[in-house]
Amino acid sequence: MSLVRAPRPYTTSNQCMHVRGKGGLRGALMKSSILKRSIMIDGHKTSVSLEDAFWSDLKEIAISQQATLSKLVSQIDETRQQGNLSSAIRLHVLEHIRSRGQGKEKTKSSVDSPFAAV
Repeated sequence: MSLVRAPRPYTTSNQCMHVRGKGGLRGALMKSSILKRSIMIDGHKTSVSLEDAFWSDLKEIAISQQATLSKLVSQIDETRQQGNLSSAIRLHVLEHIRSRGQGKEKTKSSVDSPFAAV
């Protein structure tokens, strides 16, 4: 009697996967560019997985605050309400970007918008 291995129901692959919907082929899921890096937080080393764009923005935020990346991540870690440090970092970067954008929009909307309060 020979053993035949059944195919695994789930495969993990970094290949693009096409998604079909009502309109036919809608697009492809892209290969993730998640980078795992080690960082020191309060004297201990931990690894954090983030997309390259989040790492770049996080570095820019640290520079703008005249802080090290480790110090900024430590602050995020201390104040996070999520169970996952990577998610907390993503939300911090998103909030930072949104707050910068809202400041610019308010200035512009008060001048250019026909709906601005008079």
